[in-house]
Amino acid sequence: MKIRTFPMLRFLLITSIALMTNGLVHADNGDGTKVPTKEGHRVKLIYYLSGVEGQKEVDAIALAVKALNTVTAASVDTGRGYVKVAFDSQDLSYHQVAQAIADVGIRFEKKYDPRVVISIPDYSKPEVTPKIKAIFADEKLKPLIWIEAIDESKGVFFVHFLPLKLDPAKTGTQGFNGGYLAHPIHMVPPTGLALPFKYSAEDSPEIPVFKAAAPKKS
Repeated sequence: MKIRTFPMLRFLLITSIALMTNGLVHADNGDGTKVPTKEGHRVKLIYYLSGVEGQKEVDAIALAVKALNTVTAASVDTGRGYVKVAFDSQDLSYHQVAQAIADVGIRFEKKYDPRVVISIPDYSKPEVTPKIKAIFADEKLKPLIWIEAIDESKGVFFVHFLPLKLDPAKTGTQGFNGGYLAHPIHMVPPTGLALPFKYSAEDSPEIPVFKAAAPKKS
């Protein structure tokens, strides 16, 4: 028996398959195999570090970060003091990456203080500043991060991560993740303020390096 495939039905079938597979990319699993990941949640971040020296420390940081779930790239620069990381933030939080880096520092009896940079260009506007300060002061953030101004006139800040104790019984992300600040600042009302906002993915000469972390404010 020969089954006829109507042109419109065939078109709909092909379109459905395309939609289901769209948004998936194949990342290198590290052993030459490929694993599908969700393109919509992939992020690239630059974590600035303090006091990273020598190839042994560089190799240890790269090895620890690349061992994390969904990480597809990790490159360390000791000249400026940072590591660039690409990962899926739906399955791995910004905090979990930072903690993996901090744990390497502990092994070398150092405090790397991994920190990311956020930019809020409208921060200095009088009507915006108090709203952002209120978001920074959110009680749910206090056990996770603290924020240090780099240049308030340009709305540039460091986000420092507090120690994260991972719960092995939990699946998915733990600790601070990108949406904790991006949602209330960048999303449209009523969720957020609809302001320009970003986490830095690339180095900038305006960002201070080898800067000792300021004491955590109580």
